[in-house]
Amino acid sequence: MKARNEADPRSHERLDAFLRIEEASEVMGREASLEGVLQVGLGYLRDLAGVREAALLKVRLQDETAELTPDILPQVERLQEMGASSFSDGLSDLKRVEVLREGVEGVSLLKTQTADLQFTILGELRYGGILLLWRVSTALASEDLDLYVRQWQLHARWATRVAEAQNLLHIDDLTGLYNHRYLEQALDREIKRSQRYESSFCLLFI
Repeated sequence: MKARNEADPRSHERLDAFLRIEEASEVMGREASLEGVLQVGLGYLRDLAGVREAALLKVRLQDETAELTPDILPQVERLQEMGASSFSDGLSDLKRVEVLREGVEGVSLLKTQTADLQFTILGELRYGGILLLWRVSTALASEDLDLYVRQWQLHARWATRVAEAQNLLHIDDLTGLYNHRYLEQALDREIKRSQRYESSFCLLFI
């Protein structure tokens, strides 16, 4: 029988996991772009949960199906390229638009003929969400993994909304081109760059 003051090793593991999740959340909070949040999140998913196989895809909701595009974010290093039969089976199931239309909070489980998969949605579906799909891992307790993924979702949504706000500030609604505000900022940036490197630049009006 254990002494009452003897610590349960599981409590130490849970505390360590919580501290790592908090650390991951802080690091993601310092990222200014969705791509940065995704890159950091994938790294911690690998380190925390031992995930070695994952797929990252852009989601575009159509009338009847969900279009899933694997190469929409080439600058984000994937843990593994798509191609495994288990991922293919999972994607066939997820293409039913009702699975993704309402979004996913935390981690969801998807059973296929070849493997058990977990998935979540990052970002905002209305702007084109990011589907993350990976093989089930037991390296991290399910409740800790769910907590981590929910933190990741919060940061991804925030990054998506900031990017959309920047577009609203700098893009003309009628033409879809950069507006006068963006021109002023770009000119100021290039003038300072020219002064810093003692070089010249030109401005071309068409």
